[in-house]
Amino acid sequence: MLLALLVSDVGCRRTPDTDHVAPRAVEPGLHQVDSTSSSALGGEDRLLASLRTVFQEKNPKLAQVGVLDLKAWDFVGPRLVLGWAIVRDHTFRGDFNDEMFGVFVVNDSLTRVERVVDTFPTGRWFDEEVRFGKFTGDSVEVLRKGATYGDGPSRRVYKWQ
Repeated sequence: MLLALLVSDVGCRRTPDTDHVAPRAVEPGLHQVDSTSSSALGGEDRLLASLRTVFQEKNPKLAQVGVLDLKAWDFVGPRLVLGWAIVRDHTFRGDFNDEMFGVFVVNDSLTRVERVVDTFPTGRWFDEEVRFGKFTGDSVEVLRKGATYGDGPSRRVYKWQ
């Protein structure tokens, strides 16, 4: 998938004195894509759009999303994603649900959320470390702690299969 993303962002040209192909930047406007059309979105964009939809079911103000971690138990089959979402301006207005994390089962082509394992608000606004810990074929450990203020760590195990 990374190769596909690189190919979509870089054109190629043959250098005059050699037989090798050198990358060059694509001219602006050459590959315009309607990012609102799900059929036009690349795999990574479709996964982020799918995560955004799930997070916005919990809080419609969540606009920025990201993938913090990705686990796969086998070469094929579902993947486990640790996602993150926050309001567009990153401003705390008294609601910890304006920054959320989630554990999701996604398809093996990383284009859609197949199941929501859990979503949860931050424990420390824009200052919490959340990551996967131990991972097995049917469960995953999620570790959380405050990044700056030394909040004690917490641990939760989820069944994902």
